[in-house]
Amino acid sequence: MTPIPTLHLRFVERQEFDPENSTHEYAAHRTVRVLQQFWEDPSGGDAVGDMFKMVIGLWRDIPLERNE
Repeated sequence: MTPIPTLHLRFVERQEFDPENSTHEYAAHRTVRVLQQFWEDPSGGDAVGDMFKMVIGLWRDIPLERNE
């Protein structure tokens, strides 16, 4: 079955490698916020919903588009 996008969205914070502030001895990291969307998929490992309807699927990052 093809994953189906849903209207469930969330922001998560994660640590990302920061090459500009890193040196040979020290690896710097920065916190980034990522917007994710829930995709309905029976083979997924996560669930969203309420006590009446639960949906199985997985969270995927939404790519950031920059207009330059």
